[in-house]
Amino acid sequence: PISELYTPVLTVPRYASRSPAKLSSVTMSTDADLQRAIALLAEAEKSIDEEEARLAEKSAEEALAILRSSSAGSGPGAADAIRVLALARASRGDRKPALDLLNSELATVRNGGDLRAKAVLLLGFAEIANSRCGSKRRQEGLESVLEAIELFKELKERRLEGWALIALAHTHVQRGTKSELPEELTAAVQRASEAQTVLREVGDKVGEGKALHTIAVALSFQNNVDEAVARSRELVAHWRDLGYDRLEAFQQECVSEWELARHRPEEALQAAQAALDKKMKREAEKQLTSDEGSANCQIPGRSAAGLIHASNAFLTLGKTEEALRLSQERLEHFQKSGDFESEVVAQSACVAAYVNDGKLDTAINLSEDMLQRIREKPRSRLLRCWETDLLQTLARIYIRAEEIEKAAKMIDQAKNITEEEKDRKALAATWLLQSELCLLKQENRMGLKAAMKSRDLCRKVGTKKGEAAALLQLCSAYCARGELKRGAAVSVEAQRVFASVGDRDGEADALRMQAEVRAILNDYPRSIAAARRCRELQREIGCRKSEAWACIQLAQTLLTAASHEEDQEMERRKKEKEEKAKQNGEVLATQAKQDGDAEYWGSSDWFQSEEDDHQERPAKAAFDRALQASKDAVQLSRPLEDDQLLARAMLCVASAHLMCLEPDSTSKAIEEGLPVAERAGDKSAEGHFLLVSARLNEYNGPQHHGQAKEAANKALKLFTDQSDEQGESAAKALLKRLTPKTVGSRPTITGGANYYTGGDDDEMEEYWEEEVYWEEGGGGGGGAIVQAEPYKGPTVAEVSATVSDVA
Repeated sequence: PISELYTPVLTVPRYASRSPAKLSSVTMSTDADLQRAIALLAEAEKSIDEEEARLAEKSAEEALAILRSSSAGSGPGAADAIRVLALARASRGDRKPALDLLNSELATVRNGGDLRAKAVLLLGFAEIANSRCGSKRRQEGLESVLEAIELFKELKERRLEGWALIALAHTHVQRGTKSELPEELTAAVQRASEAQTVLREVGDKVGEGKALHTIAVALSFQNNVDEAVARSRELVAHWRDLGYDRLEAFQQECVSEWELARHRPEEALQAAQAALDKKMKREAEKQLTSDEGSANCQIPGRSAAGLIHASNAFLTLGKTEEALRLSQERLEHFQKSGDFESEVVAQSACVAAYVNDGKLDTAINLSEDMLQRIREKPRSRLLRCWETDLLQTLARIYIRAEEIEKAAKMIDQAKNITEEEKDRKALAATWLLQSELCLLKQENRMGLKAAMKSRDLCRKVGTKKGEAAALLQLCSAYCARGELKRGAAVSVEAQRVFASVGDRDGEADALRMQAEVRAILNDYPRSIAAARRCRELQREIGCRKSEAWACIQLAQTLLTAASHEEDQEMERRKKEKEEKAKQNGEVLATQAKQDGDAEYWGSSDWFQSEEDDHQERPAKAAFDRALQASKDAVQLSRPLEDDQLLARAMLCVASAHLMCLEPDSTSKAIEEGLPVAERAGDKSAEGHFLLVSARLNEYNGPQHHGQAKEAANKALKLFTDQSDEQGESAAKALLKRLTPKTVGSRPTITGGANYYTGGDDDEMEEYWEEEVYWEEGGGGGGGAIVQAEPYKGPTVAEVSATVSDVA
């Protein structure tokens, strides 16, 4: 109980808003009025912990009146009450009036001899100024708390020294997150650990718990989420034992948020539901016991924090309906209670659920309605920030729906607001959206300039993560302009920036883009290295779904690289064979080489000559590695209940089996994967499954060419409906091979651009003339006309050089 903490030197611990706050000690007599003041301060402290700021303010004002009448001027007792009063006002959003109150009181004691009152007021100023008051106030708060710590050490006030160390740690957390300075977070952990030790020595369990919470917060921002979750779960039991229901619910929300950060949605949902249940129980009890209007005493928007975490967990698990149902239930409750800011948060959760479910029109209507209601309210900094966020959300939805004009309108409005508010971080994010919109409009030069603008703004502000995100957008802009080498260089820079701040998710995104660009540049060693590192990072992060996608990308990269390696090795062997034949005075069967005759290329091996034994297939080991990566992707995908992911993994396996010349395994993969793609509604994957099936039938021989044509025509229709030019080109090239104009010689140069596009029809026409061979006959010395053999299906070279397009 709070009363048990009061010894002849009174100490009242405080916790305001999300930052730790403290009450001071005061030596006073034990008459009835002063005991009444002590009880009122205890009530105020408890009320702030329970998010009842107005009740806390009322109790603090009454206590201040008693203390002023019983002490001389602004004595120590009055300083304690003033600090509690300022914290109560700050907790309901009135930070400026709270700081003004403390400054006015500080002016009366700063030059006086009352060091304790000065230290208490400096501490209160630091607790409020370190959060949501701007960088200038934060710096003033840092100077104030450092001075307060020295004064408390001089006065031997160990308990207050511990609370001041918590305030200092919280200031370091704010500086570390706002300016992305890792050394500030390290300092925060050190100061909070010192505070925890001090408060444990003096027996202050409340202060000890808040010091531990500050450590957990700093660890989470250091990306040490596992340790942060462990500390936070320890705190859940700690607050429960002390009987602090609101702090217990708040700590469960922290657990939920951090469990999501380490990709454990089931645990996150469990913690979020526990927090919601606790809050709903408290709300029901409050309706029965509190007077009318007390529902409006809660800290704005705090009641919806658990809802956001639970909704995000449902969406991560793919349970969109449950997320929407929960959001709508809480929205109705907030509307009835008149909690507008919590209502905005609940509506945001509904919008996220609708977008996730593909209901973009509904999401747009709800967002526009919410935007209009925000604009009708009196202007405040918080509402302006929410207005900007909402405009950016609408712009993203319009971009996804490809409604270019409406998206441009939202982006322009967001830029105007951020420029008025001088919010350069939000302005940089808006320029990123501008770049994305320009690329959608194929205005690549303007998209490049917008991405550069965002990067420059982030560098001025000093936000490394924002700079790295702008660099990734810059990579997309360079690639859209065809400047692939610059795009690759920018992606490397983005990866290094993400790594410097310990953002593994961002680093994985940069590696993914880097692998894609390097593969297009035929820089396969670096592409494979980037794809492998991306997979390793996803495994370290613990996100199985992202790891599965990384496996798919790695397998595709390995398949493409193996095909390229094989083409080079085949060309080298071909030239070597020609040189050897020339040295021996022999003439190779040129026509057989052009036709890709199976007798020349061999059926069980790739190159075969009279002098050489069977040679190993080029790049066989690379194809095997690609097949293993594909199997890993399938193994990771099966338990996730994500049909699209599983379909893509099965498509990768089918392609790898075909490249490894395993027709039976290819057929099984197609039979399993095609229905999954159809169930997921992934038309692109469905078309590529049909294309792999057509190539498999082509490989199996002329008797299967009818089935190959049927599958290729279905694939062509799907690709045409989706405007997939690459897929169309591959399907048409396959159909052209399956439907020669006449029986005779036909081009079989594979692997190049002409193979996929069909080449120049006018140039190829001359090769479609029927050819005859003159064979030396006996007797009359003449020759007998021998008709060319009919086409017997694709060779191994053709299949290997073309199937990589599927990946």
